[in-house]
Amino acid sequence: MQRTGIYVLRGDEELHYIVMGTGKKLLLTFHGYSNNATLFIPFEKYLGREYTILSFDLPYHGSSKWDGRQLSMADLCLLSRDMKERYSVDKFSLMGYSLGGRICLAITEHMPEQIDRLVLLSSDGMSSHSFYSFSTTTYLGKRFMNHLVEKPGVYISVLNQLSRFKLIKTSLHTFVLNHLQNKQSREFLRNVWNVTSSLRPYIGRLKSMLNKYRIPVYVFVGQYDTIIPARLAINFVKNLKTAHLTILNCGHRTINTQSIPEIAKTLLD
Repeated sequence: MQRTGIYVLRGDEELHYIVMGTGKKLLLTFHGYSNNATLFIPFEKYLGREYTILSFDLPYHGSSKWDGRQLSMADLCLLSRDMKERYSVDKFSLMGYSLGGRICLAITEHMPEQIDRLVLLSSDGMSSHSFYSFSTTTYLGKRFMNHLVEKPGVYISVLNQLSRFKLIKTSLHTFVLNHLQNKQSREFLRNVWNVTSSLRPYIGRLKSMLNKYRIPVYVFVGQYDTIIPARLAINFVKNLKTAHLTILNCGHRTINTQSIPEIAKTLLD
């Protein structure tokens, strides 16, 4: 049976979440771009006896309320510690899909001693994105994004040329074009990119922490994924002592009826 909760941050900001399961272990889950907390409901069937699952709506998604400021690393650490204390556990596990995977990587980098297991599904954050960093952290990049929202036609040809000459990744090019169809979609893209822009793990330090604390890392990626290509996952798990990579026969949607039981097994003893 699912229950709902609201985690209040500074001011009027609220992160809505769903509570599933009755187990003594704690699992925090974070969904991907344009999804919501219900994405992880199917896992309750397999994990609900051993885990209490908290599935969060990210800012601008689901029922969460946000005022426009960045979701900071301090916010995530505070949320994680508060939930850990509320459910009286020494450690907790993380599961993230796409954008949510990057959230999980950032939390792990900053509080590795408190992480039991890490499950990454088509995860963003396994490599750096120079264009993403430019468009969300620099003055010119932010101006570019604002113009892109208001007058997308001017920039679509530019993006096409950048992709053609391999100045931006094909996956990022495809993702951006798919979300330029109408102004509401473009504003949503800008808002989500901006609010999560500071949550970028430093791969070298992250890998060092994963090895130091010997955190089991389970990485699932689709063989035909054009958004998060399998090669990124292959490169990411190199030199990780406790990493397990599974390449599924699918695209970006690694959460499906066939994969859910297999993914759930990684969290069960």
